[in-house]
Amino acid sequence: MRAFICVAALAISATAVEAQSTTQQAAKRTSSEAALLDEKARVRECMKQWDRSTHMTKREWENTCRRVAAERIKYLREQGYGTERKKPTTRSKSSQM
Repeated sequence: MRAFICVAALAISATAVEAQSTTQQAAKRTSSEAALLDEKARVRECMKQWDRSTHMTKREWENTCRRVAAERIKYLREQGYGTERKKPTTRSKSSQM
């Protein structure tokens, strides 16, 4: 009986640790996706790369940075970032015939 109680306690604690780990992973994924979708941060990083020797004025460079950031974010959203990802649906064998 004592062995059963020990095994049950270990199983319960392992389940709790796994659930906590899954929750932490989901939170990290959500925060990293939010960072990917931060258009202002992307534009700021892009603007740091401009210097006087480029073939564009600072205004042209900024417009390009904004356009590229917007397009990148649009692409990421189309790929499912920033939204809850849906699991692929599987067809049953009868519907495949």
